[in-house]
Amino acid sequence: MYIKFNIVKNFLLTLFILIVALIDLKAQSILKIERIAVSTGVENRQPVGESDTFADSVGTLFCYTEIRGMGDSTTVSHVWYHGENRRADVKLNVRGYRWRTWSTKVIQKDWTGDWRVDIVSADGKILKSKRFRIIDTNSNEVAIDTTSN
Repeated sequence: MYIKFNIVKNFLLTLFILIVALIDLKAQSILKIERIAVSTGVENRQPVGESDTFADSVGTLFCYTEIRGMGDSTTVSHVWYHGENRRADVKLNVRGYRWRTWSTKVIQKDWTGDWRVDIVSADGKILKSKRFRIIDTNSNEVAIDTTSN
């Protein structure tokens, strides 16, 4: 009787450990946006010229995203909006547990106002958004330097 009890106990303990390990693996495959930044460039896989406000003469902007938690490869999209107008939808590959990626958007001089970039998962869920503003350099509006280098 004692031997049968130990076998059942060991079996249940092993089953419990296996279930916990599977739950942990599933939790690791959930995408988490660690960082999102809009900047004027990317160097050495890091954003440079990061800000929330840019002059209308900026030319090209970068949306930098650091993602964690994906065990298998998948995709995310950077969806760029000027006000409520979708200006770009850029699909990006994610191929590891920690992945850094970015997209670019050429900003026309007359595209002033409020912008945002949504980070969207492969199944269409918005994971995170980043808002920023393009200012008209001919107006009295002043670009606030929020550069974090």
